[in-house]
Amino acid sequence: MMKKASILLLSAFLTAAFTCTPPTAEQKSDEGNMGACKSLGTRCFKFVSTARAWAESERHCVAMGGNLASVHSIDEYSFIQDLIREHTDGTPRTWIGGYDAVQEGLWFWSDGSRFDYTNWYPGEPNNSGSEHCIEMNFGGTVTNIH
Repeated sequence: MMKKASILLLSAFLTAAFTCTPPTAEQKSDEGNMGACKSLGTRCFKFVSTARAWAESERHCVAMGGNLASVHSIDEYSFIQDLIREHTDGTPRTWIGGYDAVQEGLWFWSDGSRFDYTNWYPGEPNNSGSEHCIEMNFGGTVTNIH
């Protein structure tokens, strides 16, 4: 059974990177849309440098076989930030898969996984300006949620 990928979209106002599961033997012979990615445990992350809005970023990730990235530990969070730095030499604003558009203040991951990471920047998520999507590296800080 092939596992669905997660995708992390980067935003310098709004470039992209994503996560995916490591390729199966079948996928290794045909990398397809996911291409090469960088593994962490059972997940694999990839950078995509195209500016898009959050919904367009998620749709792009789904078309590539994944979703915007979900974060479940400080190790994953740090890994994603390191990946961003490798491709940008900085920490640009970055979309990840969290959203609360269904119900204000009730956060979900677009990949359907449990929203269990809590080590956000102090005061976050704050849903400032009625924005409903999570963004890493807002204002050069560690994390902000919109």
